[in-house]
This record gives sequence, structure tokens and C-alpha cells, in this order.
Amino acid sequence: MRQTEPILWLPLRHEIVVSQVSLRLVAEGFRVTQTFELDSACASFTDNVCPHKGSSPCKCQLIVLMIYGATVHPVSLVFHGDDKETEIFLAVDLTQSRDLDFENRIQQALNKENDLFLDMVR
Repeated sequence: MRQTEPILWLPLRHEIVVSQVSLRLVAEGFRVTQTFELDSACASFTDNVCPHKGSSPCKCQLIVLMIYGATVHPVSLVFHGDDKETEIFLAVDLTQSRDLDFENRIQQALNKENDLFLDMVR
């Protein structure tokens, strides 16, 4: 069973956030692999209306990055965004033991106080 924990929200396009997060994590020594991308991620199949904003067509994107380090299991970062904002979630597999130190290192690299993101949203 998986659970998602929100870790960051940015008022930026999802493409920019995914690219900058990937670059930041690689610079911090992690391996990053994009495993999933879905257009119109939240809309129903029948009407394509976004349940978050009510817009049609739905512009939501869902992207998953697998983050690898020295631990046995990678960590999944889930990005939910559109052309205006992006949320980042940590996906946790509740059936596996967690490496909280590894998860904390990832979160520290993405800390909102980080100069990378402060410069981007100014």
C-alpha cells in the first residue's frame, strides 16, 4: 500500500519544477529516473474537466521520479502540476521498511529555503 506525503508547493510550471528538482538531486549525489508522465491526469474520461480548477480541458500533469541513493529501495517523488503551479509528494510504500535518513536528505535538498527555488519564484 502506498501513501503520499506533501513536501513542497511551488508557483511554477511542472516542467520547470521537474527539471530543476532533477538537476538539484543529481548535484546532491542522487540518481534520478523519470518513470511516468500522464497528461490530463485528473480529468474524467467522459468530460475532461479538471476536478481541481474546473477548467476544460484538464491541464494537470502527473510525473513520477524514482530517486536512488545508497539504500536498498528508491524513493518516489510524485509531481502534480499544470502551467501555473506544482505540488511535490513523497510516495511511501507502507509494506517496506523506510529509510528516514534517506527521505530526509531528499527533502533537505528540496527545502523551500533553498536558494534554487527562492530565485525561481521571485
